[in-house]
Amino acid sequence: MADLNMRLFNSANGLDYYQKTDLTELTADTISQEFIGILSNLSEAHRGMNDFQKVLQYQQRMQVIEDSLNARNWKNEVAELATIYKLQEKEWHIRQKDEQLRNSFIIQTLLGCAFALALVLLWLAVRHINTIKKKNQLIAGKLDSLMSYEEELEKLHRQIDESKISVAEEQEREDSINKDLFRKMERIIKDEKLYLMPELVRQDMLARLSVDKNRFAQMLQENTNMTFSQYLTDLRLKHALTELKQHPNYTIQAIAEVSGFSNTRHFQRLFKAAYDMTPSEYKRHIQGKQPLEPPTD
Repeated sequence: MADLNMRLFNSANGLDYYQKTDLTELTADTISQEFIGILSNLSEAHRGMNDFQKVLQYQQRMQVIEDSLNARNWKNEVAELATIYKLQEKEWHIRQKDEQLRNSFIIQTLLGCAFALALVLLWLAVRHINTIKKKNQLIAGKLDSLMSYEEELEKLHRQIDESKISVAEEQEREDSINKDLFRKMERIIKDEKLYLMPELVRQDMLARLSVDKNRFAQMLQENTNMTFSQYLTDLRLKHALTELKQHPNYTIQAIAEVSGFSNTRHFQRLFKAAYDMTPSEYKRHIQGKQPLEPPTD
């Protein structure tokens, strides 16, 4: 009972306080949390006095104010978001302009390079054309010179054609002379076995045949395709084959000496190069250790 009396006393004092107070002076903006607090206190005061109709009125008013506050907060948030969006949009436009400036610079640089390249290509083309003109002038001059010499060349060709018959006859005569000369030399060397003489040289045959060295070299080249030294070596190696076969008991040194070689090692190297085997190997074959046909030329 005492608590009820205290609540009624407090409610009465609260109503008396707010009735004597001008609510518009409490805050410049009645749509505020402070004003909602005042209305809440009034609602509680009337609730203490069991005036529920007033309580409902204050609560409805509080709800309206809260809705207004929420709407205002939403508008503020929207305005803040709009401001942020504008700032971001402005920043995006700035970046876009910077990108455009960079692209413009790159394009201008590329255009400049392309222009410079075009100038270089044009210069090269002009230079090439001038070079071709000079070359054509030189060729034309050479053609004029060749045309002027055409008649003289034709005369020379006729003279050459007329001299071919005499040249052919002379060549046939030279060939016949060289063949006869070779047969004569071959008879002398083989009949007298001059190839078995290690000291035999070309000068000896020049004196025997009464020819100069040029004619002698031409004669050997046409008939043997060898030099005089190679020709003698071939005859000596063939003689060594015969000696090895007929006298298998002879030493390699003896075979070399009787075949016209003054140096045994030189003989062995020449024999190996000519027949792909050493004189000793051929000697063993001849003695029957390894049956093999005698080497041919």
